[in-house]
Amino acid sequence: MSMLNEEYMSLRTGPAASLADLVNSAFMDPHDDHISLLNIWEAYKFQSVRVCRNMSDDARFAHLSQWCLQRYLDYDILQSADRTFQSLLSFAKREMRKNDDEEIQPAPHQVWEGPEFSVVIWKVLLKSGFLRIAVKDSNNVGYRTLGENQSGLIHPGSFLIRRDYDYDFIMYDRYIKTKKFYFTTITNIDSQWIFEKPLARAYASSLLTNYINNSEKGGPIKQLQAAKDKFDRNN
Repeated sequence: MSMLNEEYMSLRTGPAASLADLVNSAFMDPHDDHISLLNIWEAYKFQSVRVCRNMSDDARFAHLSQWCLQRYLDYDILQSADRTFQSLLSFAKREMRKNDDEEIQPAPHQVWEGPEFSVVIWKVLLKSGFLRIAVKDSNNVGYRTLGENQSGLIHPGSFLIRRDYDYDFIMYDRYIKTKKFYFTTITNIDSQWIFEKPLARAYASSLLTNYINNSEKGGPIKQLQAAKDKFDRNN
């Protein structure tokens, strides 16, 4: 959540873009910007919490700034994300009735590194992100949103753009316009997951009811109907 609150943190402008992409590939998940952001966050927090544990404030600043610079990451954005994270952590502790000095234990390292944990994260994201789903445009390069039928491309800052991709359904964080329309912070999703979650299923059903015969929104809705038919056959 704290990372989604920030703009792109990769310093990939001008001649350094190709080198930045190469360095950032160490963090990249080929199917998911959200997991890629988590990988960056985990690496940054390891430096901040473990490596800088006994450093002075000046030494800590120098180390983290240099670490970010060497990896073409924006130090200020990561610092801002960390402040947001601390606010969310305090809120979570209050809700869980924990003292400020009590720790919330994360999942064991060997668990969240496994592929099953990625699926858990994707499904959790879909619980709130089902309104931001786009499907592969059958006629053109790019994607179209399910509800509004708006077309766009995967943003050049996405980790997914650096691989050959052909995902049928994606979930995105923002739909923006610069020189073109783009989807930012992308995750490839299994269309079957849409019908596993009550709210997402209800939203999909309303789209199918209202727009299945609408020629203007035909492409995305037909793909959604095909996904529902497959789900019904398998369940």
